Amino acid sequence: MYPLAMPETVVVVTGASSGIGRATAHEFARQGAVLFLAARDKTALHDVAEECHRLGGQARLIVADVTKSEDMQRLAQNAIEAAGRIDVWVNNAGVGVLGAFEEIPLEDHGRVIQTDLIGQINGAYAVLPHFKQRGRGILINNVSLGGWAPQPYAASYSAAKFGLRAFAESLQGELRDWPDIHVCNVYPAVMDTPGFRDGGNFTGRAVKSVPPVYDPRRTARTIVSLTRYPQPTATWGCPPCWLALPMACRVTNGSMPAW
Repeated sequence: MYPLAMPETVVVVTGASSGIGRATAHEFARQGAVLFLAARDKTALHDVAEECHRLGGQARLIVADVTKSEDMQRLAQNAIEAAGRIDVWVNNAGVGVLGAFEEIPLEDHGRVIQTDLIGQINGAYAVLPHFKQRGRGILINNVSLGGWAPQPYAASYSAAKFGLRAFAESLQGELRDWPDIHVCNVYPAVMDTPGFRDGGNFTGRAVKSVPPVYDPRRTARTIVSLTRYPQPTATWGCPPCWLALPMACRVTNGSMPAW
């Protein structure tokens, strides 16, 4: 059954308005995929959709908030009604907030958990019944390095990403009897995305990412490759030696870990 014929592939991407989501939409468009792009920012989504058309793909934009289960249900239904099916669903939307735990407002911690964990659960909940009905499909979760490495000053982000990894791996176990339904988890390291600009910052100082910092297009190509040859885990720019370092060694010179 795999690899998929990319020009015939129907792909949903959440968090498609910037960063890895935008790069992923572009990469799928270059392959001629049929795209359904979701995010909260309609203007940014419109720009991404136009870029995808110019790259040779077909793209529709759907303004949606991953924290609202009804939005994810509507997103899935719109794609199915318009294209007849969903082949690939990319759970990509995410936010972050930096600062000492007790100095960050509780509602900001909640927003991170709602987006980075509950939002991806909402996406999976919307698409998995369709995959089971068809007997096939690929769910790709952008977990990030944060799913393995606890990050001081990003406690709620770490909690969400650890939870997401556990959730996604639990799904892999549940779906063992569905050999053509794949749950693929992507663990990129620090990407050059607007995360620091758009995320909450309660540190009282300018924040910079810990090098090395990678081009999000590399993660996008990894995501697209998973639709051809699905596998449970894929990493990019995640050196094992970095993971082996004590966290105190990773937070130095005023730099903060990145999502």
